[in-house]
Amino acid sequence: MFALAETLEKERISHAVETSLNHKETFGQYFTPYPIAKFMSSLFPATDKKIKLLDPGAGIGTLTCSFMERIVNEKWDTPEIHVSAYDIDKDVYNTLYENIASSSSAFKKSDYEIFSEDFLEKTSFEYTWKINETYTHVIMNPPYKKILTNSKERQSARAFGLETVNFKI
Repeated sequence: MFALAETLEKERISHAVETSLNHKETFGQYFTPYPIAKFMSSLFPATDKKIKLLDPGAGIGTLTCSFMERIVNEKWDTPEIHVSAYDIDKDVYNTLYENIASSSSAFKKSDYEIFSEDFLEKTSFEYTWKINETYTHVIMNPPYKKILTNSKERQSARAFGLETVNFKI
């Protein structure tokens, strides 16, 4: 099943080579190499509880897929997994969807939602109205994009009382 790791690496390298620097800067894109994603996934403690995983800047899904690979390989007794993955780059949506669908197929009970929208903007609205989702796990990289003082991103972050100069979207 997880020949997907090789596919993800090919997709990551292809994106790095074929996508303009301007496009990658606009979206704050840095697609994590699979070995690093695998290491990041190893940092979660094993659980036998339902998992609700958030990937707020999913790209092509490498972080999420590596986490699901770990669960399968280590045979966690997890009754259910739910994934919420966000990415604002519509150019990667289909790839992200296919990769997470492929990874999810290894589970008896799983579901996933792929959002082509800004996680921070969506959740700042939900947080303000106390209708936000909760998660058991979050997998993400550190921020890669500078945000301007008067930007919508900065305003969204303020809903959480957060003042920052950069983030990953």
